[in-house]
Amino acid sequence: MENRFSPKAGIFFRLGQTPAVAAILIFGWCATLRAESNLKISGQVIDSLTGRPVGGAAVEIIETGAQTTADWQGKFFFYDLPGGAYRLKVESSSYQVHTSAIKVVADGTTQVEIRLSLIAITGPPVVVIAESLPQAGYQPSLIFDRADLQKSKHLSVAEFLSRAPGMDFGAGGLYSSAEEITIRGGAANQVVVLLDGRALNSNRGGTADLSFVPVEALEKIEVYKGSQTARFGPDAVAGAVVLISKKPQGGRRIQPRLRSEAGSFGHRSVGGEMNLPLLPSTKANIFYQNLSASGDFGYTYKNQEYERKGNFSWSNRISGNLRYKNFETSIFWAKARRGLPGDLLHLTPLSSERDERLGTILRFRPAFKSGWFLEPSVGWEKLTQHSKIPDPYVINYDTRYRTERKKIESRLGRRTSKQLTQISADYTENSLDGKDYLRPGKSLGKTLRKAGGAGLLSDRQFPLFLHLTFGASGAFRTDWTDFTQPAYSPLFSGSFSWGRKIKTRIFGSWGKSFRLPTLDALFWKEDVFAVGNPNLLPERAESREGGYRITFPVLGRLHLEQTFFRNDLKNLIVWQRNFEGKFTPQNVSKSKIFGREEKITWQFPKILELEFNHTQTEPINESDFILHQGKQLIFRPRHIHNARVLAGYGIVSLNLTGRWVGKRFTRAENTKYLPPYETYDAQIVLAPKIWKLEWNFSFAVENFTDRRYEVLELYPMPGRSIKLGMEAKW
Repeated sequence: MENRFSPKAGIFFRLGQTPAVAAILIFGWCATLRAESNLKISGQVIDSLTGRPVGGAAVEIIETGAQTTADWQGKFFFYDLPGGAYRLKVESSSYQVHTSAIKVVADGTTQVEIRLSLIAITGPPVVVIAESLPQAGYQPSLIFDRADLQKSKHLSVAEFLSRAPGMDFGAGGLYSSAEEITIRGGAANQVVVLLDGRALNSNRGGTADLSFVPVEALEKIEVYKGSQTARFGPDAVAGAVVLISKKPQGGRRIQPRLRSEAGSFGHRSVGGEMNLPLLPSTKANIFYQNLSASGDFGYTYKNQEYERKGNFSWSNRISGNLRYKNFETSIFWAKARRGLPGDLLHLTPLSSERDERLGTILRFRPAFKSGWFLEPSVGWEKLTQHSKIPDPYVINYDTRYRTERKKIESRLGRRTSKQLTQISADYTENSLDGKDYLRPGKSLGKTLRKAGGAGLLSDRQFPLFLHLTFGASGAFRTDWTDFTQPAYSPLFSGSFSWGRKIKTRIFGSWGKSFRLPTLDALFWKEDVFAVGNPNLLPERAESREGGYRITFPVLGRLHLEQTFFRNDLKNLIVWQRNFEGKFTPQNVSKSKIFGREEKITWQFPKILELEFNHTQTEPINESDFILHQGKQLIFRPRHIHNARVLAGYGIVSLNLTGRWVGKRFTRAENTKYLPPYETYDAQIVLAPKIWKLEWNFSFAVENFTDRRYEVLELYPMPGRSIKLGMEAKW
């Protein structure tokens, strides 16, 4: 089958770049859509356990090879089919492949409902038990599938996650700037972020820049809160975020998808993805995005209006996945350039930074009917960062840092529908090479850190009586490096689940974890301002949580959830002045962070979804310094509220969100703070099918009340912004 753009589609794509004309055309065509189309199959894909729509599922008619993708409501459609018997094949990540026979009549529409059953899946670097074991003793704290991600595609990954309970994000006030995520009041470098098994955390500061990863390229996001070293290795002190990119789908034809977006502050984005069925046993996909923004915006400081200059960003991102029988490989490349205008007291509008990241991973996943598996993998990644600050009123910088990570891992175990057991081992080499072009004698040079680990994981269900099930999970891991003593990290959890119509789950967990010092903290070459500390000890944490989840069939589905948590940390690494007046990292502090999360969600099938969540965090400084002891940790709000209203009917959906963040102290003595702020977003989406193409038109307004606020001190955030997006799928 030849794949090319039709002339009509090309005309419409160009017209769509003019919002006013596009709006007139959309509403005119939508009114006559059903009259013009020959709808033959209308269906919905849902989860067999929860009844929740499974968005993003790939649906194929086996006899014709025709394919489509379910929308966020799980709906799919096929047009212009002759009468007869057909077989539908439905695939979605984490679910068993489903095949069903249907009959199409010549003068009517066949209605069909597909119920998918979950399966146990694994995800590097350790087993990731998602919704596959509903009664298991351990589950991700949060799961976002493709349908969830499609609801707010105008947001970045960090912004999207910050709408969930227990999550917050940091941004330097730049439009399209670097963004980091935090969990339950922990630091950003205490959260491990994995993209298809590769850690995105930098060897320099230990944080992960989520702006490298577009939402459109992801299939699923899983969040694990609390001490997670036993499952995800070192540094997962506050938790782990697992990003799973879209995988190649089966089919007989190429499936291109193109998208573009334009908005305020010079925002422009263009890209697309393509599913490539190369051979009967070989599948591939590729994703590309180019994004740019001028970024300058106005702000208020000390009752005066100023313009934030030096904001700009430009990036290219490419990722791809290839499957050949039992072999899987993925590659990720991104290159970005952004302005560094500095804080309001130290403006550097001429400064800039260049980032380039390249990574790949190769896995071998043979399938054995007995349930046994052996899964070796090899991964490599390189990140280069080059910063220039040529402004005359500050110290000039022209530095380049190159970090590289190599990892070998293997897992051996057995999985069944009710049990999962595995042992794993891995070896990692991390290197950091720093060069100062202005002061070569102060260059960091190249440093290397070698680390290894081994772990044991067991997760099992125990059916009891009257639909009551007990789930137990245990994990234990030992890690060693070439400069620290071996560390041991346990993690235990359990849960009781019961009910058929009213589903209830009570759960709890306890674990220990640690975070290794970053390479720059250990080996920073002494200069006039700072010096590294090779005697640093790892940060250590002990966390525990408990809570419940209840689902009621009340005019649809009502879900209640509440979790209580506590995290005790010691040997926190803090950069502070030594007796010579130079900044150096030291293990000087300890703290405790406790609080609760609650969420209520109500889903009225196919029409309305409401959600409200709240996080209360008490981050207490327990250092021995009298002025800091008992005070609240800086930049941690006590209260965060989020609300969302999602309404949809037919081809139209509306998404409204609100976010309220309490005050954050900016001084350890709690003498100064940033005021509370609130933001509101709105998005409307039209998803018609025109000329046999699946279209998606979106109009989003972020911060539509034009709220002026700061996430970080002296870094103002932009005001109201508008985004127009268009997407077409063949």
